[in-house]
Amino acid sequence: MKQKKNFILIVDDVSENIEVLGNILSEAHYNIAAVNSGQDALDILNANTPELILLDVMMPGMDGFEVCKIIKSSERLKDIPIIFITAKANKEDIINGFQVGGVDYITKPFNTIELLARVKVHIENQRLKISLLESNQTKDKFFSIIAHDLKGPLGGIFSLIEIINSDTSSENVSKYINVVKDSLKSAYDLLDNLLKWARLETRTIQIKYQKLDLKTIIVNNISLLQNLAIQKNITLELKNEETIQVWADSNMLETIIRNLISNALKFTPQNGEISLWYTDKETYVEVNVQDSGIGISPENIDKLFRIDMKYTTAGTMGEKGTGLGLILCKEMIEKNNGTIWLKSEEGKGTTFTFTLKKPT
Repeated sequence: MKQKKNFILIVDDVSENIEVLGNILSEAHYNIAAVNSGQDALDILNANTPELILLDVMMPGMDGFEVCKIIKSSERLKDIPIIFITAKANKEDIINGFQVGGVDYITKPFNTIELLARVKVHIENQRLKISLLESNQTKDKFFSIIAHDLKGPLGGIFSLIEIINSDTSSENVSKYINVVKDSLKSAYDLLDNLLKWARLETRTIQIKYQKLDLKTIIVNNISLLQNLAIQKNITLELKNEETIQVWADSNMLETIIRNLISNALKFTPQNGEISLWYTDKETYVEVNVQDSGIGISPENIDKLFRIDMKYTTAGTMGEKGTGLGLILCKEMIEKNNGTIWLKSEEGKGTTFTFTLKKPT
């Protein structure tokens, strides 16, 4: 049988019950699969993972309680919610059902409203549980990456301090101190971005939407980063002459623009070009940051905005990054009701594009 997902499995030896349940659930737009015995249920579960199982208690050969025990003993299937269906639910059966792993009981004849309400609750709970589990696993992996990245610069600092203590040459000490300074900056940038990301995730960051002059914000950030551009002889400019207003949080927009320009400077070689421009799209503004840099391979583009994947690479002059800048940009742009995407070709550069709402 072809692998099926997001469906409800009905297990009942009475065909009339399956027909009634199937009609009710199908009319509520649920996908249905049905079998007439416990063994048939176990067979279909070998290759399929339903969202919910409606399991009859009294069946010949293998009753519902025994089937439930077998399902719950499987690592892959154990978290599927099972609702027992029965003609009469006495106290002992109810207790037994919960003890073997059932989550609820539905009695025959079926009350349509009650049935749909119970099914909806348990499916929504299951989806929420899966979502939270995936989110926690993603964040666990993310924090392990952060811990690994922090160990690098901090470990290097400790090693350099030991070398400085043993080598008192003023020339060497000066060189070591510069390396320590670079390592501390890497650690600081990582922690600063991590703090911003954590505030976004925990919703402790205050967002204040207001009318903003986009041209002023871009020009100010170009001025702040112009020295870095001069060091690599990179032309950094805004193409627009006209001003335009957007509806966004000022601090977030500053961070977005600064991160995208910094990222472009990092991956653009000497004598390159970085251009910014924006386009009025009636209800929103489209902002572009284009560089003539090294570009990004197709297989790495999807990694840029994912917190569960490690993707950082040195800049054209060995500049180091935190791997968090673009993730922050994406989350902040989405907080401001926008989207971000990019086009890139290896050896020819990258263009990041994002949208911002216009004031109404």
